[in-house]
Amino acid sequence: MIVDDEISVRRYVKFVLEGEEMATIEADNGVDALRLLVERDGRIDIIVSDVRMPQGDGLTFARAAQRLYPKTPILLISGFVDGLRPERPVEFEFLEKPFRAGMLVARVRKLLPQSHAS
Repeated sequence: MIVDDEISVRRYVKFVLEGEEMATIEADNGVDALRLLVERDGRIDIIVSDVRMPQGDGLTFARAAQRLYPKTPILLISGFVDGLRPERPVEFEFLEKPFRAGMLVARVRKLLPQSHAS
């Protein structure tokens, strides 16, 4: 699942992941993403979500998703790192924007359950 309010970022992440033969679904905010996640009863292999979005921010969404489906890995992406300072305990994996396709694929593969990583 790709969650980002910027369509260009969603398209890029989708292009990269589908190029690695990974199916994707998209949401443009945390509210819609949580609805999609619940509709699929948590049957999502991984969530890649922006942190800052105008409706349903990514951190609130990620925490809700983790409470409901604790085994679903979450990768947060953002160009704004103030809310994710390294000195704090890290709740989620994080990738700073801008990132290259190879960096994204490597992080997603690292987080995917072994049965899906190949």
